[in-house]
Amino acid sequence: MDLVYEWEDEFKKALNVPFWYERNYRGKRIVMKCLDCFPFMSFLVRTSKCAFLFEMSDYRTDCLLNEKNFVSCVVDFYLNESLESFVNKHNRNRILFVTSRQAYDFLSAKNMPFVVEHLPISLPTKYKIKLETKLEKKYQLIIAGRPNPVLNSYVEEYAKRYPDFVYVKRMIQDGHYFYMTSREEIIGSADSREEFLGLLRQAKVGLYTTSGMDNDKEQTNGYHQVTPRFLELLACGCHVIARYERNSDTDFFQMNDYWPSVDSYEQFECQLNKCLSKDSDMEFYSNYLSKHYTIERIRKMQSVIAGIEG
Repeated sequence: MDLVYEWEDEFKKALNVPFWYERNYRGKRIVMKCLDCFPFMSFLVRTSKCAFLFEMSDYRTDCLLNEKNFVSCVVDFYLNESLESFVNKHNRNRILFVTSRQAYDFLSAKNMPFVVEHLPISLPTKYKIKLETKLEKKYQLIIAGRPNPVLNSYVEEYAKRYPDFVYVKRMIQDGHYFYMTSREEIIGSADSREEFLGLLRQAKVGLYTTSGMDNDKEQTNGYHQVTPRFLELLACGCHVIARYERNSDTDFFQMNDYWPSVDSYEQFECQLNKCLSKDSDMEFYSNYLSKHYTIERIRKMQSVIAGIEG
């Protein structure tokens, strides 16, 4: 959620549109963030300007958002309700953005009463890296965020075969995240974005899985979207060992070209040995990420919004 706030802050500075973020309002998590003097309930009838918001889920419960002046971007599209219900809750919107290429392909193939646009996930531009970026690596591998059971089993097997291998894993105690090594050495907390990214920058290799892999399949209803964690790992100079089901979203991010999915322990061991033997190619990462910073998404949004307001 913190990352979405970072997107919002960057969008807010660049887009000449009112902006919402999610918070409690009449029992619904939508409220003004920047509306100047316009009261919320009368805003739409007082101005022809568009209002933009990120919706974390495709499940919309507030019909107030189903108006032509609202432009939203659905971050997690898993079609948690029927397509008919989803369309009925958006049929007055003129345009709908989705971050998932899979979702975009699905909706574009249907006869939607609104325009569907792809606005992929991005890395906030403030994390932009340069060709000459150098990062000191203290840890061999990090399991950041929610662990994947398959990759976890590969890491544990690798640790048995290579006794000198030490990795970092996440633990939760009293509602707080902290990290420790596989040798039970406490590293510290990583509750804030700054602490978390600082820890990633110290790791040589990071594990990554798309949403909906393995034990999460039922939660995402068959959608396997690339998440911002992937871009964060690259920006922190980590080699990435990934596990995913190839789809239009992973193809959009060229994952199969540069980070092929690991489907067996033997593949994992081979990839990890290669990663540990060399430094990350920061020039390649810099060039790759240049297409995926938030400023690039803003430029696309500006073009679309200008067309709507015109």
